[in-house]
Amino acid sequence: SETIKTKYSTVNIDSTEEFLSAIERGSNGKFFVFDNFHYLSPKVQQEFSSLLKEFNYRGIHVVIVGVWKESSRITALAPDLVNRCAHIDIGAWSNDELQQVVTLGEEALNIKISEDITSLFKRCCANNIGIFKDFLQKFCQNSGVLGTQEDYKILDDMRIATNAAEIVVREAYSPLHDRLKNLSTPQRVRKDSKQVRQKIVASILQLIIQKDTHSTQSGLWANDIQSQINKICIAQHEDLIQPSNIIQELGNLHLREENRQTVQNFIPLFYYDKTNRKVLVIEPTIYMIKEYRCTLLQDILDEILSLNEATT
Repeated sequence: SETIKTKYSTVNIDSTEEFLSAIERGSNGKFFVFDNFHYLSPKVQQEFSSLLKEFNYRGIHVVIVGVWKESSRITALAPDLVNRCAHIDIGAWSNDELQQVVTLGEEALNIKISEDITSLFKRCCANNIGIFKDFLQKFCQNSGVLGTQEDYKILDDMRIATNAAEIVVREAYSPLHDRLKNLSTPQRVRKDSKQVRQKIVASILQLIIQKDTHSTQSGLWANDIQSQINKICIAQHEDLIQPSNIIQELGNLHLREENRQTVQNFIPLFYYDKTNRKVLVIEPTIYMIKEYRCTLLQDILDEILSLNEATT
C-alpha cells in the first residue's frame, strides 16, 4: 500500500567539471569496474580512455576489463596514460583451476564425472573457461543431468562426452571457417597482387597446426611467419615477398575484419604485437578445434591455399 519514492541528484554530463566532481565525491575508497570494454566502439573506447587522465588527477580508481592480448591497449588509445596505469594479465585458466570448477559443480549436482572425460574437456578447451563450461554443460544435459540429483550419479559414458564435444566443436567450426576464409579474401583483387594477407593467414594456421599449442598460445614470431610465407611462395613458383610488406600487413591484420556490415565492434582473430614482433591469436576456438580434431584446421588451410592458387 505504500509507494517508496527515491530522489536522485542529477548531474549535467555536458559539464565536464560537474561530471568529474560528482564522480570524485562518490568514489572515496571505491573502484569503478567497466566490464566488456572491448565491445564498445573504438571511438568510445578512445574518448573514455582520454577521460582517465582526469580521473587519475582526482584519485578516481578505474578497473577496465577487456579481452586484449596486447598490454599497451589503453596507452595506445591515450598516450598521456603512459606510467599512469598498470596492465594486469589474468592469464589462462590452469588445469587445477578447471578441476576446481568440475569439483564444485559435482558437489552442487551430486554427481561424479570420470577423470577420462574431464581430461578430454581440459585438453580441448584451450584453457578457456567459457569453452570448458560449454563442454561440461552439453555433457551433463546429454547425460540427463539438468539439476541436482536426488541420488548420487556417476557420469562415465565416453560416447556421450564425445557427442557433447562434437556439438561444441561443430557450433564453433562454421563461424571460424567463414571468418578465416573471409579474412583471407580481399574485397577486390588487384592485378599482380601478391595476396599477402592470404599467405599470412595460411602461414599462421600452418604454424598452429605444426607447433605445440602451449608455445603458440604465447604468440607466433614474425620471422617464423615470414619463413612460412617464403615456403608458400616457393611452392607456388612466385617471387618472395618483401619483409616490409609482410610487417605492414601484419600491423593492419586486426583491422581487416571481414564483416563490417553490422557496424559494431568486434574481437579480431589475430593481433600483431609490434613491440615483441609476435602475432597473437585472440580467438581460442582455433586451439579447441586443433586439439579435438586437427584435420578440421587442415581443411580450412587447404581451402585458403586453394583460394590463393585460384587468384594467382
